Amino acid sequence: MRIVVVWCRYPGVHCAAGVHHYYASSAKLCGFANDSAGSEPIAVNSACISLQVMPVIFSLSLRKPSIAGLAVLALAAGSSAQAATNLVQNGDFEISSPINTSNYPTSVGGIGQIGNIVNLPSWTKTPVSSDGSDGFAFVINDQADNRLAPVGTNPYPNQGGGFPSKFTPGNTNIFLWGPDYQPAPVSNGFTGSGSGVKFIGIDGDYGASILSQNITTFDTTKQYVLSFQYAGAQESGERGATNQQWKVNLGGVDYSTPLWTNADQGFTPWQTYTSSPFTPTSATATLSFEAWGRAATGTSSLPPFLLLDNVQILENTPNPPIPPVPGPSTAPGPLPLLGAGMAFSLSRRLRQRIKGLA
Repeated sequence: MRIVVVWCRYPGVHCAAGVHHYYASSAKLCGFANDSAGSEPIAVNSACISLQVMPVIFSLSLRKPSIAGLAVLALAAGSSAQAATNLVQNGDFEISSPINTSNYPTSVGGIGQIGNIVNLPSWTKTPVSSDGSDGFAFVINDQADNRLAPVGTNPYPNQGGGFPSKFTPGNTNIFLWGPDYQPAPVSNGFTGSGSGVKFIGIDGDYGASILSQNITTFDTTKQYVLSFQYAGAQESGERGATNQQWKVNLGGVDYSTPLWTNADQGFTPWQTYTSSPFTPTSATATLSFEAWGRAATGTSSLPPFLLLDNVQILENTPNPPIPPVPGPSTAPGPLPLLGAGMAFSLSRRLRQRIKGLA
């Protein structure tokens, strides 16, 4: 019999080792599995960062090895497995705060126009046009379509949804078309990205803006991968299909998304952009996102609203090879693997049993 120690590579995905499946909310140790066959390597999918198979060091009578003992196994199997460091600060946009809740009470929670109504640390908003909007870029959430208001009220009071702009002081908000837009709901499937609560929404035409961040921690000897989630929507009150695109640039290199068409009153579901691995030429580079949108036909089908979330730049680490199953003549034995782990407080009973195996 062997014990399989499994570490999950990515948060929120299933990690499979043989017939065993695990799920981790973050990169961490996610399970142990007993393999009674003990003769073949166990297949591991790309969600697992490390796999180690070794002879069982517990006698069959030891039904409940201590947590400390399992920790030692985890140390032996995946001491080098660590959650990858995201070079992008506040890439999930969860950190934002209101600037003036007296004039904009609906900005509580950090929802609203960036720079005017809410602060968004680590990011810089730059308006593309001089139309007086100061850039229509917002921190929003999955309640952006939630206009629960009495029919006939004008302006519609906000009741927990939408997002405020510099032009909507008091208790009124901007909304997107969606299933919670009242009194005229649209079943377009609008939803959040699934990566946290907040995300970015930018008008790609009126008030078009660039959101940027200076990345300063590149290692020019390593490779990296840029990824982000994006979707398309439309501000309520307007009609017509729109063409949309995120124009993305990192250190002078283009990483833009394909052009897509968002239907009239529509929602283009969230998808993930992942770049090819690249090697930076400098320790510092500027990452920028420009929202671009135009009417698909004519000039009246506006405004396009582009959504963004979960921006990451991670070191490109190939999947580690699956270690071979130790044979009778090559197995290092359990005690050397446990030597460094004794400091982690193995139970006295477990130490005695392991000592007896020597």
